[in-house]
Amino acid sequence: MAAKAKAKKARPKVKVAKAKPKTEGEWPPASISEAKVKEATGRGWMGWFVILNLMEATSIPHKEVAKRLKEQHGAPSWWAQMIAVEYERARGGRKKNERAGGSYAVNVTKVIPASLSKLFAAATSEKTRRDWFPPGAFEETSKTKDKYWRGKWKGTRKLEFGFIAKGDGKAQIALEIGKLPSPVEVEQERAAWKKATKQYYNNTLTFSSQGSSYATRGNYLDLDPTYKDRFGRPLLRVTFDFPDNDVRMSNWISDRMQEIANALGGK
Repeated sequence: MAAKAKAKKARPKVKVAKAKPKTEGEWPPASISEAKVKEATGRGWMGWFVILNLMEATSIPHKEVAKRLKEQHGAPSWWAQMIAVEYERARGGRKKNERAGGSYAVNVTKVIPASLSKLFAAATSEKTRRDWFPPGAFEETSKTKDKYWRGKWKGTRKLEFGFIAKGDGKAQIALEIGKLPSPVEVEQERAAWKKATKQYYNNTLTFSSQGSSYATRGNYLDLDPTYKDRFGRPLLRVTFDFPDNDVRMSNWISDRMQEIANALGGK
């Protein structure tokens, strides 16, 4: 018995390698919770899995799958794309961050303490974007004020920005870099753009001024000779234009404010 006990103690310990969690080929996807997809679409992951199986989605192009999910099954546009992508990953047809056609894309978002219009103007201005863009050539292709901004990035890549108001003087910038050749470039671009957006987070300051306009003979109120209210009474007409002194005063204070901003290190 003693010999057996010693033999047991002498046995070397064997380490069992823990299985790494799967990131592909599994359902439901770990990237988006069951509760979240059900809240947004009315179905859980298994419900969509059954629909996609019956559709024989693996034999249909991605765009057609997303279109059917939206038109025939009521999935919102963004969710139709995500459900189709996750199904393709689960079936082994698509890797993480891979897009149709074999290229890759990555998304970065950031909420900035600035109004939507100010964020859009600062982000898209040719002058200011040089200060915050990562190194690389950008060629603008289209722009919709306070909504979207698109262009070519580093020659062959695609760069898209979306701008969303978040209330209380905040707005979100959401960007996607597409047509990346491999997962390596995905992580490189993710790191570069996260650093770029973080650098200017909470580094904004707004200057404003307000002046007064003194009474002049050229600015006055009178009764409109043409327009009347529903009772037939003439409407009040306002005649106003900024006098030269007001314009000069406004230009002077704007110059002083620019000097203050420059002295603070503003760009």
